[in-house]
Amino acid sequence: MGAVPLAGAIAQLSWLKGHPIAAFFVRKKPKEHGARLAVEGLANTGPIVCACFGVGRNTICDTIAGGARSAADIGAKLKAGTNCGSCIPELKRLIAQTGTRDPEQRKLAAAN
Repeated sequence: MGAVPLAGAIAQLSWLKGHPIAAFFVRKKPKEHGARLAVEGLANTGPIVCACFGVGRNTICDTIAGGARSAADIGAKLKAGTNCGSCIPELKRLIAQTGTRDPEQRKLAAAN
């Protein structure tokens, strides 16, 4: 078994155990098929918002775009905001910024 399957398995197991490790793979040269990328994987989770669980801004914004409408929704899906709580204001700001285009709903999301 090569390094890529091992790194992928470790990243998946770390996520299931609640301490995610974002894995990515750097190839000496891009593959000649598929996406033809030299770097593949979860390298772009964005700047870390939740330090307790290592959850990045891009991951949080993707979750909001997928339907999360509160910090509790994000916590249920990603665990962000469920430990020390210091990232909750940023989660609310991202919800208000990403979650809806309606200004009134943005105000309500930021207040919750």
